[in-house]
Amino acid sequence: MNTTFHSPDDSLTSVLLSVVVVWTLVWLVVLGTLLARKDLDPITKLTWVLVVILVPFFGVVFYCLLGPKRRPSSGRSAEHAASEPVGCVSCGAEIPAGVATCPKCGWSYESKSARPARAPHRERSCSAMVEVIYAYFANPTAAQVDKYLRALQGRGLVISHLGKSDPPPGFGGSIEEAISLVCVSTTQSNWTFGQDAARRLHFGIQIHHERRYPYSTVWASCLDGAVLRSVAESAAEAFDSFITVRGVPAGGKRAVWKIVHITERCPDDLRSTFVPPDTD
Repeated sequence: MNTTFHSPDDSLTSVLLSVVVVWTLVWLVVLGTLLARKDLDPITKLTWVLVVILVPFFGVVFYCLLGPKRRPSSGRSAEHAASEPVGCVSCGAEIPAGVATCPKCGWSYESKSARPARAPHRERSCSAMVEVIYAYFANPTAAQVDKYLRALQGRGLVISHLGKSDPPPGFGGSIEEAISLVCVSTTQSNWTFGQDAARRLHFGIQIHHERRYPYSTVWASCLDGAVLRSVAESAAEAFDSFITVRGVPAGGKRAVWKIVHITERCPDDLRSTFVPPDTD
């Protein structure tokens, strides 16, 4: 009977090869999971992808132990979200691509059997809906965005969360990094969401890069009316303002809006939306 003996070197090689194969599979799974995440802003995702690729072993370990955790869904349903901007059937406002809930009135494409949708700018208190302000203005330059965010900072507001997803991830960067994040976009309709967690302020800015949309929008919601005024004043100070309105978005077209600020440059479609026909 022939007996085959394997040297210790062969056994060690087999073990090492198995370890390399298993680790490669783990690396591919981690990298694929990271690339598929939609809850990370582009800068955070790119940073982690580079770490995982450039230092595979430590990158995977660091990502698994220290990487950003997944955030709970904001109530938007991907299966109901359109791939392109669509009009809200309730108030006529534009619903951005990838979003199932109207940012203006809260109407959702989700079915009634689904969990109630929560618009990014709304939240319920114990007694009433939170007020919202909308400021419409000519599509801004980077310098105007800079001025707006610095105006918020100058009025004592702190950007604790900021990102392209809703809810936005925590933010601890400089004002320059915040400006860069707001201005950078790979889409025609550039949305950025933010929070001042201490003041329970939720805000956002939508910047259009298409000629068919001649204006952009800042919105904010907060229980503190003084904080809302600070946002409205900052927007009027920084941008080429058209109109600023304030109210509770419940009720869709029946919602009552108070005009905070309006200029002669206000486009007719905006004016007709918020100004009653019999108003001089």
